[in-house]
Amino acid sequence: MTLFYVSSQWQKSSDGTIARRLTARERALVWNRAGRSLRSEMTNEYLPDVYVQFRDRFPAVGSALDELGASTDQAGPLDERTRRLVKLGIAAGAGAAGAVRSNVRRALQAGATEGEVLHVVALTITTAGFPAAVAAYSWVDDVLSSS
Repeated sequence: MTLFYVSSQWQKSSDGTIARRLTARERALVWNRAGRSLRSEMTNEYLPDVYVQFRDRFPAVGSALDELGASTDQAGPLDERTRRLVKLGIAAGAGAAGAVRSNVRRALQAGATEGEVLHVVALTITTAGFPAAVAAYSWVDDVLSSS
């Protein structure tokens, strides 16, 4: 029996029966392959279990979030690299460790340099304060030192 994806929610067998509902992680991969999401497969390796569980529990919310993200990404003239650096700064200012790590990975994948990423962290000092910048620096360093 051959399995294939019939939608971003379900996997179907070659005989036309629904085989099983996809997990949030699998749905993210399907969306990536279909070009409907800007998330990269590399990033999906780092999705926290609680995030995956939330998306499994509330699939409609997860789909709406994906669509909102795609819409906001296309709402203006910024390229992917610049959007990721901006989102990194926002995440750093918000003290969102997971979002900082994610946006560092995505910014680097989109062509940002380590220097540009670190510059964003330095820029958070005047807006979010020194403690926030140091915390963000530690999260950025986690990603940079593991790559």
